[in-house]
Amino acid sequence: MSEIQNYSPLLDLVSEIVSAHVSNNQTDPATIPALIKDVSKLLKRLTSRRASLKSSSRLCPSSVRFSRTISSALKMVKS
Repeated sequence: MSEIQNYSPLLDLVSEIVSAHVSNNQTDPATIPALIKDVSKLLKRLTSRRASLKSSSRLCPSSVRFSRTISSALKMVKS
C-alpha cells in the first residue's frame, strides 16, 4: 500500500529515459544509479520550472529558455 502512496508520475519518465539511454549506449552498470538520480533531478527541476511558468500568461524570455532547456536535455539523453 505504501508503494502506491509514494508513486510519482516522473518515475515512469525516468525509467523510460534511462532505459532508452542504456539500450542505445554502452553504459557501465556501476554508473546506472547515478544516471537515474541525475535524470530524476533534471525532470523535477524542469517540472517545477514549468509549473511556475504556467502561472505566467504571456511568453517571456524565461519560457523560451525553458523550451531550450528541454530540447537540450532530450538531446543529451538521446546521445
